[in-house]
Amino acid sequence: MIKNWENFNERLHVNGDVKHLTNIIYNKIYQLIPNLILKKEIIIKNLLQDNYGRIKFKNDIIKIKIGNNYGVVKNMEFNNGVIENLDMEFKVSLSKDELKNKYLIKNRIKETINHESQHIVEFYHTGGVVPESWDFNSRLKKHEDRFTDFCKKMNINPDDWLNITHMFYLCEEHEIRSNVSSTHEYFKNKDYSNVEEHIKNRKEFKDYKLISTENTKLILSNMYRIYTFFNSVLDDFIKNVILNQNSDLKNVFDKEFQWIKKRASECCRKMLSISFNFHTNESDRILIDSKVMNRDIKINLILDRKIKMR
Repeated sequence: MIKNWENFNERLHVNGDVKHLTNIIYNKIYQLIPNLILKKEIIIKNLLQDNYGRIKFKNDIIKIKIGNNYGVVKNMEFNNGVIENLDMEFKVSLSKDELKNKYLIKNRIKETINHESQHIVEFYHTGGVVPESWDFNSRLKKHEDRFTDFCKKMNINPDDWLNITHMFYLCEEHEIRSNVSSTHEYFKNKDYSNVEEHIKNRKEFKDYKLISTENTKLILSNMYRIYTFFNSVLDDFIKNVILNQNSDLKNVFDKEFQWIKKRASECCRKMLSISFNFHTNESDRILIDSKVMNRDIKINLILDRKIKMR
């Protein structure tokens, strides 16, 4: 069992199993585009069970629909070294040209597949012991549902606070790893003269850059202004999501947000490090990758210790 997943990942934070699973799923979707256009929905059974040997799968199901690019792992179980009952769903956005020609043309669904494959491989290589951040997301989702239900009863728009909680979600370790991996997937086999600038223009990078520069006092001020009952919301978030019983809610929130700002900054750095793989020669690239990964391992060990101390 591998407890420190960051140290297992290969150079540039992209694991070989992730690459292979991504290609298997993407290629199958590519083949099925004509049927998908016709039927609007396709269910693929045992694709990974029958086509991938390095990780054992049993009874995997992948549902494909037409819609805005989206992916989710709805269920998976780990039993004696086998991933069982994997249930995935993808929505594929098709352009006019893709609908006309009935095949994918530079479609970003491959990034989405890569993102979800990262979660699967992480689940496998940790022996089915999900990261703490997955438990955090479960608690966060329950908080968001309670908040949304209350806002509906009060006829209030919940989006302002949900935008803030989404920042916490984006900065969870497994989401950062998947977003870095999918960023690398996007630029693989593409000819860009300035990869670094293209990375900076991607929505994923801009989201993390924004988080890294947010002002926590301003956030709280705005939330209290928008929601007259926000103190109760913050109390629920701190006690039931952060799992901190400290009554100084604002101070706890500030410390937690400072923590995710650091994670966001680190994610930006990791995304930009991908550009090294595209504008250096092979010998320089290996040297740079080695330095980057050694630094990452040290940083992650420090982060792991801090997490255990919190």
